[in-house]
Amino acid sequence: MTATPARRAAWKKSLTAAQHTELRGVLAAELRRLASGPPSRHAESTSPDALDGLEPRLRRRGLQLLDALRRIDAGTFGICTGCRSPISYVRLSVIPETTLCVRCSSARELPARA
Repeated sequence: MTATPARRAAWKKSLTAAQHTELRGVLAAELRRLASGPPSRHAESTSPDALDGLEPRLRRRGLQLLDALRRIDAGTFGICTGCRSPISYVRLSVIPETTLCVRCSSARELPARA
């Protein structure tokens, strides 16, 4: 699924080109580390099969990283899947694979705590 022009505009306002490049690098480096394969020029080309030998928790994380790299390519990275607003750079720098803004993440966690 590709982003609409409005979503791309919102995303571009929320992240600078340098921040975008930095986050892509962080995601790719973490994926390479998890896959434990030789470094490649395009870590995002790592297939889910490269993660097969990992314990379930690490495989799940690897799949989240792959998904985030795909969202970067599709232009939907940094857009909350809950409310469609931009996710802050601060949040993305801590959890680059996140798909939710702080507000939506908190709202989903609160019912689970009750």
